[in-house]
Amino acid sequence: MTRRVPSVPLALLTLSALVGLGGCATFTNVDRVASVNGTDIGRSEFEAMTVDYFAHPELFGTTPPADGRGSADNLRALLAIVTQARLLHEVADADQLADAKQAALEALPEGDPVLEMSPEMQNLYSDLAARQTVLGGVAAPSSAELERRYVESPASAGVLCVRHILVDTEAEARQASRRLADGEDFATLAAEVSLDTVTGADGGAVPGSMGPCWTLGEAFQGLVPEFVHHARALSGLAPSAPFETQYGWHIVASLPWSEVGEAVAAIHAPGSTGDVQYVAALFTADVEVDPAYGVWDSGTVEIVPIG
Repeated sequence: MTRRVPSVPLALLTLSALVGLGGCATFTNVDRVASVNGTDIGRSEFEAMTVDYFAHPELFGTTPPADGRGSADNLRALLAIVTQARLLHEVADADQLADAKQAALEALPEGDPVLEMSPEMQNLYSDLAARQTVLGGVAAPSSAELERRYVESPASAGVLCVRHILVDTEAEARQASRRLADGEDFATLAAEVSLDTVTGADGGAVPGSMGPCWTLGEAFQGLVPEFVHHARALSGLAPSAPFETQYGWHIVASLPWSEVGEAVAAIHAPGSTGDVQYVAALFTADVEVDPAYGVWDSGTVEIVPIG
């Protein structure tokens, strides 16, 4: 068993998600507060946003600063949203995004408080307001590109298409791992030894709600975190090392492209591929955060306290 009941919706944020929000680096007190896939979020840019953020608790649910210091939880929440917005630019068409951002600002009624905010906060607002529009227009990768991404790293294609073996003990898991290394077939071994008899009968395949694959967003909501952590790190068809969850010890491997290619292409259908690609960008991003704020949690796409 690998499934769980989802408790927290995936944080694909709009401006309304700012309301009520409560990679380790070593660059405190320099000119950046975070780095997203090598692109910096500047300290002066972020500080300009925090002025508006704390000046409008009625919009953002922020706690008034005490002794000149803003709430650490509030600051982490804002920086996470800025980080997520930056990743939108890696998926969306630049011209379409620019047009949608401009339209979002022009649609605000006269006197809207956003129009009185800093250019930096208006930029963030328009990113978030334009997100769904521009993601709906993102083109799907070609079949060849999807296959390349999947073979290199299924998570980079926005999917997990996996099979697993579940046993009681680490010793049993390591024995199964040795048998796989010696050339035994994964599906046959799963049918023989896996305690998950439902998936074992199908060679260990862990199906999603509509086929052999999960989108990353579905996986993080529907599977236990340790399972997803190891599954999304897979490259090629090599099985993972044994790992433990609350259900026992697992070995997980990706299904071959020949078995899932059509399902992956269906997930990337026009109109939905943008969301899939954006979530893939969120969960696979290389994010470093100034330790003064915390650390990026790639499992929740949030910034959490260190320790």
